[in-house]
Order: sequence, then structure tokens, then C-alpha cells
Amino acid sequence: MCVLIAVLAMSLFETPETETTEKVFMNVLAAPSVESSFLEEEAGISAYTNVGNIDLNKVKGVFKTIEKETDEYIVGSIELPSIDKDYYVHGYVQKDGLIVVYYMKEDPASKILGVTDSSIRENDENLKIALNSVSIALGVITKDIKYYDFRYPTANKMMKIIGKDFRFKVQSGIVVYEASFMNERRYGCASFGGGCSGYIEFDGGRLSTDKYGKIDILKVTHDEFHNIQGVSMKVGVILIYHEP
Repeated sequence: MCVLIAVLAMSLFETPETETTEKVFMNVLAAPSVESSFLEEEAGISAYTNVGNIDLNKVKGVFKTIEKETDEYIVGSIELPSIDKDYYVHGYVQKDGLIVVYYMKEDPASKILGVTDSSIRENDENLKIALNSVSIALGVITKDIKYYDFRYPTANKMMKIIGKDFRFKVQSGIVVYEASFMNERRYGCASFGGGCSGYIEFDGGRLSTDKYGKIDILKVTHDEFHNIQGVSMKVGVILIYHEP
């Protein structure tokens, strides 16, 4: 049974009365105040918070590698527990308290749903985990987490849809900048096809056996339902868009 999801001003989500595994999460996208402009050149989807003045020495141990360090900020990669290093997150920590964690601009936004063991992360996804790691090192609690996609400065919404069989519709007037997917894979499998079964179908055709990737944005047309089905697995889809 399909779950119907319409991308509307009020983010309508209709689900049948029978028990399902489909879940929808909405996030508003807003730009952080960053002193360094390099994030605009290399960052894609991101999450951030501000915890007040920071002793940068306290967060050095969080980074797997430190790529750049100044008196004002540190940039590096952050290791995530129980997950492939392909999903490690980049982090930017600013002395005035701004913490930004992000994937690179060439990565699809769906990478934030990177799987652990055999399950897609849902609302407790990779960027939140990385932010919490930095906060724990500082002895503070992460609050007021916000999201932003540096590739699409006019995008103001992100929708995450997770399930096995659902469909969504984008209403006229909404501009979708990116649609991307995440495959739930069996533990220990680098990708589907190599001894692992399962793939994603988009509107009745096989989309991919890759772990994650982008959906051709030209195929995400307005005012008609698009069907997503995970064959022998669960699927995560993320839409980055502007809602008037």
C-alpha cells in the first residue's frame, strides 16, 4: 500500500490507517553567519548551531583529520560511529560559537541518511550526530539545530521521506533544486548488486542499485504523483526546494 505525500505549503502528509514504516521530516533552510567564505565554495547540505564562545583546543580531538586551523576556526573531517568512512562529515568550528557540519557540494543531500548496520538513519541522522560529537567535547547541549544547503542559497525547505513504497507530488509554484535517494543496504555490503539484492524504482523504472545518488530533476515534474518503491529494502528520499 502506498503512502501519499504532497509537497504543499502546509506539508500535507496522508497515511493509511494500517501500520506503515513511512516517515516524513520537514526542515526549514536558512543561511548561517560564517566569517570564512570557503564554505560557499566547497560545502553542500549542512546543519549548524551556535553554542557561544568556544575554546578551539577542546574540539580538536573530535576531528579525524584537521584540514585547516587558524586562530578563528578549525576545519576537518569528523568520524561517525558504526558507519562507513564514506559517510564521515566535514566540520567547521568558529571561535565565536558557530558549529557547521556538512557534506561536500558534489554529495547528494541524501547522504545525511547514511545507513548504520542495516537501517537508514531517520531523524537522528549523520549531521546531528556530528554536531552532538562537537557539543559533547565542549560540555554543552546541542540546541536549535538549523539546516542550509550552500549550493542552493534560495532553497528554504528540505523534506525527508523514508519508507518502502510511497509517492509524492510537487505542487505548482514550488521550485525543486535537488531530489536524491539513499538505499538501505544489508550490513557489510558496499552496494547492491555485489551479492546484495534490492534496488530503487522511480515511476515504475529501475532507478539505481547505488548506495545513494541523485534523481534526474527534470523527471520530478509538477502536479503529478511520482512513485518510489524500494525492492527488498527501505528507501530514503530528500527534496531540497523553494516554497513561496
